[in-house]
Amino acid sequence: MRTPQKSKQISQLLWDRIMTRYYVPGEQLPHEVDLAEELGISRNTLRAALTGLEQAHLLNRLKGKGTFVAEREKP
Repeated sequence: MRTPQKSKQISQLLWDRIMTRYYVPGEQLPHEVDLAEELGISRNTLRAALTGLEQAHLLNRLKGKGTFVAEREKP
């Protein structure tokens, strides 16, 4: 499967996990190596998926600290 299509599928999977509160706001996601292994994908594919979710403001990536689920604003 081509990487762009695979990264979209992974983005959707992670989006679903965030929306169903599998990962809650403020929670740190597993390390890239561990998450890529769990999902059976390359780190490059995972990084592409994470970048898309970061651009959608669902994740915050902090260099040297990790990737965190963004806090949602309350209505």
